Amino acid sequence: MAKALTCIIHCLVSIVVAAALNPAFAGQPSSQQAVGQVQKSLEDLEEYGRLEEKIEKGQKAYIENIVVKGVTLLDSGEVNSLIEPYFRHWLTSKDIQQLIDSLKELYRKKPHQALPQVSYRIEGYRLVIEAKE
Repeated sequence: MAKALTCIIHCLVSIVVAAALNPAFAGQPSSQQAVGQVQKSLEDLEEYGRLEEKIEKGQKAYIENIVVKGVTLLDSGEVNSLIEPYFRHWLTSKDIQQLIDSLKELYRKKPHQALPQVSYRIEGYRLVIEAKE
């Protein structure tokens, strides 16, 4: 993941530099603003990549929000009660795995429910948990 993110960042930097050096756009306020916005986006991408690396290494990373996608067979109130204590906390991969295990346990309690595949990813300071029912 880190290598792919680094590659993406280098490609975007190359594009920004090429655009900034293009004489057709030189001195245009809109191109200067665009370069600034892209640079900010690149800095954000680097920070988010570091968060994911921290979690993968067992270190804590700050998670502002949690989004659960693909859950249609469970009560939304139960799911919200499950994830709410994790909002705005420093989490490790162990914490995230406990959260995923707790979600799977909700499925186990329901009669005739197949256990879904559950994965997660980090998007900014948001933890996205996805269930494939």
